[in-house]
Amino acid sequence: FVVYSDEEMDALGRGRATGFAQTRFTESPLYGADDDVSLAVRTLPRNGYFVADENLPRAAWSNKVRMTDGNGVAGFMTSREFGEENPAETLKFFSGVEDVRLGDFRLKGAYVGSYRVAYGLGLVMDSTDFIHFRKTGFGFNKRLLGIHGDLSRSHEYALRGLAAEGSWGPATFSGFVSSDRKDGILNPDGTINRYVLMTPRPDADWLESRKVNVGYADAPDSVATGLRRDAFQEDIVGGNVKVQLAPGTFIGLSGYEARYDRGFDPDVDMLVAADNLGRLEARDSELRSSYDSVIGSDEFKWRRVMGAEAQAVYANTSLQGEYAFLQDPRNDFLSSDNPDAKIVNLYSQWENLHLLAIYRDYDIGLD
Repeated sequence: FVVYSDEEMDALGRGRATGFAQTRFTESPLYGADDDVSLAVRTLPRNGYFVADENLPRAAWSNKVRMTDGNGVAGFMTSREFGEENPAETLKFFSGVEDVRLGDFRLKGAYVGSYRVAYGLGLVMDSTDFIHFRKTGFGFNKRLLGIHGDLSRSHEYALRGLAAEGSWGPATFSGFVSSDRKDGILNPDGTINRYVLMTPRPDADWLESRKVNVGYADAPDSVATGLRRDAFQEDIVGGNVKVQLAPGTFIGLSGYEARYDRGFDPDVDMLVAADNLGRLEARDSELRSSYDSVIGSDEFKWRRVMGAEAQAVYANTSLQGEYAFLQDPRNDFLSSDNPDAKIVNLYSQWENLHLLAIYRDYDIGLD
């Protein structure tokens, strides 16, 4: 890492336009990583290249460009994962401003287009496809907090719309609005079974023609899997407020509400064939406990999550934690019966010794 002081940046010409371009190309097959995925992408009907008489799909290729000019910033990214055909399968762009001061108010960043949002320890919001549930924020285990322009390869949980973050005195606040279509598994009645992260993302025709044998007496021998690209509409509004009480010590609140064009029904019959239902164990209970917003004849087309975070630092010790809950449509917003989660970590550092303790408690219903 190279870091320049404000004096050095001024000497170099802070106001000049700067930027970077990056390309990443890999043709390494998926052998040894996931046999099912490797087999799927090697047998997709697409033009690839040949190794030892085997038809392999196109290589992965991503390109990024980011430019800054004074307080203005813009970025553009295209990405094709291994096995995908479209060179811009994932396409992102954003523009905005950063570090604008208006008296005592500081606009940390405001963006139009693709952006990344991460609050606290990630219980309420962390808009990435590359989830790491035990991320502590210490050592090399870090992530950007707040709101930033997004040039990552995330697709399913990426956000697109308007976002801004600012501070005034000890208070920091941010808000975002996103509207996009998401991949998912659809039930036969058109409701959403769940989000799905497809890597690679097969084309729509291939997905719609994909059939599986479910083994039910009242169903045909083969039925569509329900896997769909851009299966449903997701509109999200959310934000965060944080107040600093002392250097390194703060409390904050986060939350968001997502609206959909259809409800969620985690029908396990769409995921597990009839002959295999008896093999489900207690550890598979999350399949049935995913978010359910179809209650009887009522279809609730929303999801609401809220939480609180805090951190305190004393001498060489840091204590931080976060609490979050997901409203069950059958309960009031602040009901104690809503599924929730909490995480607390304690970190102490000496010259030759680091100690880290973590406590995590998740309800399986916090989907």
